[in-house]
Amino acid sequence: MNRPPAKAVQIVARGPRAEAWAASEAIDADPRLRAATYSIIEEDEAAGAWRIDAFPTSEAQAERLRALLAGVPALSVVTQALADADWLAMALSGLPPVRAGRFFVFGAHDLGRAPQNAVKLRIEAGAAFGTGHHATTVGCLIAYDALLRRERFHRVLDVGTGTGILAIAADRTGSGVAVGTDIDGVSVRVARENAKVNRARARFAVAAGLAHPAVRGAAPYD
Repeated sequence: MNRPPAKAVQIVARGPRAEAWAASEAIDADPRLRAATYSIIEEDEAAGAWRIDAFPTSEAQAERLRALLAGVPALSVVTQALADADWLAMALSGLPPVRAGRFFVFGAHDLGRAPQNAVKLRIEAGAAFGTGHHATTVGCLIAYDALLRRERFHRVLDVGTGTGILAIAADRTGSGVAVGTDIDGVSVRVARENAKVNRARARFAVAAGLAHPAVRGAAPYD
């Protein structure tokens, strides 16, 4: 059984060009490393130094990579622990705020930039879908804003809630009941956190379809 590493690691091998390429070819030829992810680059042209970075996905793969690379005498091999990071959140943290009708969607990096007359929705970028930057999300907010100009909605159901942005928007504009569901547990956890940040009473549940008690219990919906 290929167990994942107890801690994500990066295996780095440095050495002359010929030896680095020989090790690269050996990785490619090893049937036990067919799924291995690695790169080979020239690190210092003047010194003729090359570098291999390998990212094993199992303990067995890590052991095999270390053994193979250590078997090339001219290479120096080290294993480094990779720090835990939410790469998606890091990549999206600089996204600009979004204005969609009366709604202003923003992250922590834009605190204080919201217009006074806007309904402010603080939604951080992360593992759940729905930061307001995708056309489907902003389109729903604009459509909901247009509907609110004609009537009020007292009981709202948001199926496939993601970050919870639409249910939270409903709550923030006067809905007495706003329920959001998703089949992804991470999304529901994020939605609940977003509701707290936005001081919204919207409720969220992991549910597939409309038969879940949390959905049926709050029916009927507008």
